Amino acid sequence: MRPGPATLLLVTPLLSAGRAPALPSAIVGDAPRATLTFASPRPLQGPDGDLDLGAASLPCAADVDGDGATDLLVGTGDGSLLVLTLGGGAVTNITPIDELGILPAWGRQSVGAALGDLVGSDEPDLVVACGDDRLRVYAGRREAGGRRFAAEAVEVALPPSAQGRFDLGDLDGDGALDLVVGSFGGPVAWLRGRGKAEGLGFEEPVPLEGVGEAYNSCPRVFDLEGDGDVDLLVGVNWGYLAVHRCEGEATSFGPRQLLQDAELGDSVHLRERLEDNSSPALVDLDGDGVLDLVSGGKNGTLWWLPGLGSAGHLGVVEQALAEANGALGEQLVADPALRGRVFGALRALQADLRLGLLSGAGERERLWRQLEALGARYPESLRRRRFDQERETFSAPLFAQYALVVKGCAEDTPKGRARVARALQEPPAYARLLVDHGVLFHDNARATPEHLERMGALLEVIPRGTWDVELISVADWIGPGARDQRVEARSGINIFGMRLGVAENSFPSDAVREGKTDVFLICLAHELAHNMLDTIGRRTRPDLFARKYAGLRRAAGDAVVWQDEVTRGYDREATRARFRAEGHWDGQDATWNEAWTRRFRGKDAFERAHLRGNVEFFLNAPQEAFSTLSNQWFADSRLMVRVAKDRFDAGFPACADQLLVIAEYLSQGGKRVPGYTLQPGGALATEPLGIRRDAQGRIRLLEAEGLRATFGYGEGDLVTAFDLQDRERE
Repeated sequence: MRPGPATLLLVTPLLSAGRAPALPSAIVGDAPRATLTFASPRPLQGPDGDLDLGAASLPCAADVDGDGATDLLVGTGDGSLLVLTLGGGAVTNITPIDELGILPAWGRQSVGAALGDLVGSDEPDLVVACGDDRLRVYAGRREAGGRRFAAEAVEVALPPSAQGRFDLGDLDGDGALDLVVGSFGGPVAWLRGRGKAEGLGFEEPVPLEGVGEAYNSCPRVFDLEGDGDVDLLVGVNWGYLAVHRCEGEATSFGPRQLLQDAELGDSVHLRERLEDNSSPALVDLDGDGVLDLVSGGKNGTLWWLPGLGSAGHLGVVEQALAEANGALGEQLVADPALRGRVFGALRALQADLRLGLLSGAGERERLWRQLEALGARYPESLRRRRFDQERETFSAPLFAQYALVVKGCAEDTPKGRARVARALQEPPAYARLLVDHGVLFHDNARATPEHLERMGALLEVIPRGTWDVELISVADWIGPGARDQRVEARSGINIFGMRLGVAENSFPSDAVREGKTDVFLICLAHELAHNMLDTIGRRTRPDLFARKYAGLRRAAGDAVVWQDEVTRGYDREATRARFRAEGHWDGQDATWNEAWTRRFRGKDAFERAHLRGNVEFFLNAPQEAFSTLSNQWFADSRLMVRVAKDRFDAGFPACADQLLVIAEYLSQGGKRVPGYTLQPGGALATEPLGIRRDAQGRIRLLEAEGLRATFGYGEGDLVTAFDLQDRERE
């Protein structure tokens, strides 16, 4: 249907002034629940069929006429604004905005609009923006016939290239509505509102770091978790839609999460339907209590994607199990679309739990009981066993994903995890990993009792505050399903599938003796260490994260040029220029890798500057610089101290820095750090090393029976003095 000359460009829903709620005012009250998962798109229906508004459409959910029901306020590409009345999952009436008192004066260009109380007397005002980057506010007023708006507008400037891409919301909780503005170029900015008492106006734009895309971002303000914080939904030129969750401050938002199409088992993608410029609005169109997505775009059509709550997700899984008649494993192999739906539904349940979209313990408990009953009814798919890797390629990942959803329903305490283990009917050794350490082991039931016992023993002696891993997988034992169907967890690592007793020497050839350890278990320690400093520690100990890089910089000397912020690594272009100036490279791109290797390999200055290999490797893979040191610390902590001292005395002081980053992190700032000896086969011994610190809190002394290591520091917390008394050394 094409109504007259109108084309629609839509902006975000109306928000109430004040901190909470952050949802459009049209749906405040018994607010529908937000979701990240939707059914596949379908054309939004109008009085005469599929809606087509001409050139462009940009919708916004708001109670435009003040009758208490949610409408869609839609801007179009020819400068029109339309009010779409909703009912029964469709549009029942289309009203031009001028029937509500407005005298449109925007020209034949795309228009975006929203409602918000900016200048009126507690009645929402109509806020309009278009291609001239001016914001026009038409004061709202209440009349006998409903809500009306002033014919003339108050104006204020917008940032360049906004072109109607804006929304209103109180991001900082000060009671004044702010602007969130997208752009043709992609970045999204925040303009803090001054409030009505100071007159209409906004402060200078503040970029929202990490929010926005390369091209044509259209932001919408909403509250994903119902916690009163303002989250952002951003429509993107290429047809997908991204959510950025608030991380506690007005300008702090997390990385994007793409909205998901549950029927495809993939992200929502509207480009083929809209051509470009996905422009979203959120409204409970079908009245089921879950927010639906309505999106316009470049070609003027409007598409509706019904939002799916937990009941819908669970129904997808239950239907697949019921229709499979005990053969779901084979069907997941034969039907990729079915696999996408089933795993997508489980991941959606997981996201709902993680984000708090199931409000209260009652809803989680209800989901728990439904999941528990499902597992009891279909044990062939939802219980741990060894699945045939070829015939049931995706069955082990299915069990793991299901188990993580069950785990997400319970409290993350030993008591809560014990309840999970009972519901899953986990064998005792797997249950201990889950209950004692919060770890689901994803191994296709291939591990031996000795594997499981040794894993638990190692996890037991690693300080729990230093790591956070929910899933440990062994891709070698799972088979192709591990590669082709990833299991989503809060955090996870993958380790080698090996028998116990395979040995590696974790120490260099110049060590006074070998430090042989068990490959299976040292791999576990190594992968946990990736989670330690580069994930958990990056947030909790940014000082140590920076010291890791400072030690690398010291080890590399003047071979490379570092960026001003050391944690961003070396400056590639400046380093290439230095190589060329010093005659290490001829300036040809084709010869760069060879020149880089030639500069570092085989040279004592770089081979011995890091305790675990040539520093060249760690310059290109800094994430390994801490993790690989853990191989030595867990294999033989005393020997690591000895090697660091011998290297220090030989003129490689960065080795002492590396030792202390490990000791400092595992000590958690305390008075002792665990030392280890881990032998082939898994025999494990631990001892505490006492710590004394200087006035700056740095480790001055490491001490155990027969071992006493003291340290002095220079600028930047780098070690300048290292003395060791070691009974074995002497």
